[in-house]
Amino acid sequence: MPVRDLDGWVLRLSNREMPIFSSTVNRIQGFSPSDRSSLRDLTQRILEDVALTIKVLKLANSAYYKPDAMRITTAQWAVMRLGYSSIRELCHTSPLVEEILWGPRRERVIRERVKTLHGAIQARSFAASQFARGVEEVYIATSFMRLGHLMFYCFGDEVADQLETRLSTPGCSPAMAEREVLGFRLSALSDALAREWNFCDLLHASIERRHRVDPRVAHVLLGHNLAESVERGWDSLQVRRVIQTISSTLRQDVRDTTRLVHANARQAMQASRDLGLSRYLDVIPSPESEDDGKAAARRPLAGTSAPSPAAPDSGLMSSFSALLRKSRLDVNLFFTTLLDGIIRCVGMDRVLLALLTPDLSRIVGKYGLGWEWEEVARFAFSLGDQEPHLFQELLRARKGVWVNRRNGREWLRYLTPEIQTVMSTTTFFLMPIVIKNQAIGLICADRYPSGRELDEASFVSFLHIHQLAHEVLASMG
Repeated sequence: MPVRDLDGWVLRLSNREMPIFSSTVNRIQGFSPSDRSSLRDLTQRILEDVALTIKVLKLANSAYYKPDAMRITTAQWAVMRLGYSSIRELCHTSPLVEEILWGPRRERVIRERVKTLHGAIQARSFAASQFARGVEEVYIATSFMRLGHLMFYCFGDEVADQLETRLSTPGCSPAMAEREVLGFRLSALSDALAREWNFCDLLHASIERRHRVDPRVAHVLLGHNLAESVERGWDSLQVRRVIQTISSTLRQDVRDTTRLVHANARQAMQASRDLGLSRYLDVIPSPESEDDGKAAARRPLAGTSAPSPAAPDSGLMSSFSALLRKSRLDVNLFFTTLLDGIIRCVGMDRVLLALLTPDLSRIVGKYGLGWEWEEVARFAFSLGDQEPHLFQELLRARKGVWVNRRNGREWLRYLTPEIQTVMSTTTFFLMPIVIKNQAIGLICADRYPSGRELDEASFVSFLHIHQLAHEVLASMG
C-alpha cells in the first residue's frame, strides 16, 4: 500500500540506513589507535560523510552506549563514547552508495550530498569567525537541513521518480512539486526524522527559521542558502544577495566575505575530491578569482584544523571569556568550551580533561582534544597514601603549573615514569579544577605533536584562563 502522509514516510524511513561512500570506509580504515592521528582528524572524516555522521550519532545515543541522560549532539563526543573499534565496525556493516543506488537516483543523492557538504563547511566557518558556541553543532545542523531529501531519494523508489519527473516540468517549483506528489514539503520530513532520531535542537530551530531561539540559526541558514544558490553561478543576483547578508551578519567588508566564502568553497571542492566525487563538482562552481585563491592559501580556514598548529591568539580571549561565562549553566558545555578555548587562545596542540572518581581514589581521563581516545583511557592514576606523584601534588597545590626543566624543576621530581609514558612529554601546562573549595580534576595542555616550545606568554594566557574558569565554576556553586 503506498505511503500517503508524513507520518507514514517517517515510519517507512526511520529504520532505514542511509548508505555511506566506499571511500569513507577506506579513509576510516586508514586510522589506527597506535599512530598519532588525532581525534579531530577522524571526526572530520566522519563529518564529511553525512550518512556516517547520522549513524555515529544514532549509535552513541542508543541505550547500549548511553547509560546517562546526556544527549550526544556532536560527532567528536560520539567518537569519544564509541571508540575507534565501534566506528570501524560501523563502517564495515553499513550499506554503500555504490552498492544500493544506481542510475539517476544515485546521481541525485550524490549531488545532494556534495551540496550539503559545501553548506556545512560554509556555516561552520561563519560560526567560528564569531567564536560561537558549539561550532560542530552548526556544521551538523547544516548537514542535516536536507535530511528528508537525502532519505527520500535513497528509499523513495517509484515515488521519488515521480517527484523527479515533476521537478523537471518547466515552471514547477520544488515546493509545488513536493506538495503535489507527497502532500507535504521534504523540509517537514527532515524535521520529523530529526525529532524521531533525537538530533540537536539547533536543527529544529533552523528548519523552522526560529532565529530568536538560537543566534547560530543564522549561520546554519546562511551556509545552507549559499550552497543552494551557488549552482546558478557566483555572479548570480541570488548569490550576491546571500553574500551581502553574510557580510552584514559577520560585520565585515563584502570583499573579505567574498574571499572567505570562495576559500570555503575550495575546501568543499577538495573534500569532495577526497571522497572520489570530482565529477559532481559542478554543484560547487569554482570561484574564478586567482587572488582569492592566493589569499586562501596564505591563511587557515576559520573553523577547520589548519595544517600547522595554531599560534597563541590573545585577541580571542575577550570573546572566549564571554562565551565561557554563558556556558556556566551547562557543565558539559562549560568543559567543551574551556578545552576548545585553551587550544585556540593559548595555541596548544593537545588538551585533556581528567576528573576524580566518585570515591576520590583515582583521577581518570574523560575527554581530550588532539588525544587518541585510547590514550585518554590510559590516563588513570591512583591517589592516596602511595608515593606522591605530579597530579596528586597539583590537586593539593591548586595552582596552575608549567612543568619543564627550566622553570618548573621542582615539579619534575613528581613526574613518575608512568606519567611520562602516558603524556609522552616532560613539558606541559597543568591547571586544577576546583568547585566549592574541592578539587575535582585537572586539565593538562601541551604541544607535543608539533614539537613547538612552550613560552612565557602562553603560560600567562593559560593562567588567565585558569583564573577565569575558577570564577565561572565558583558561580556554578
